[in-house]
Amino acid sequence: MNHSVYMDVDGASYYLSDVNDSYWRVQDTAQLNEKGHYVDCSELVPLLSEFLDLPFGEQGKSVNALFDDATFYASVKK
Repeated sequence: MNHSVYMDVDGASYYLSDVNDSYWRVQDTAQLNEKGHYVDCSELVPLLSEFLDLPFGEQGKSVNALFDDATFYASVKK
């Protein structure tokens, strides 16, 4: 099932993912927590439309704002 995507932009890579099919978030792939998972760099929001306009990270830009300069890759779980 494809439910998330990687986004590369401005030399950084982010993981755009859902949480239990209920909430959306952006995670920084350059940072790992104590469990070895990517660190959240955005709030959790319930609507995909809200998620796409949510500022995140040090730049404070949204996925929509970065879209034209970003490259996206599907995250495939086996």
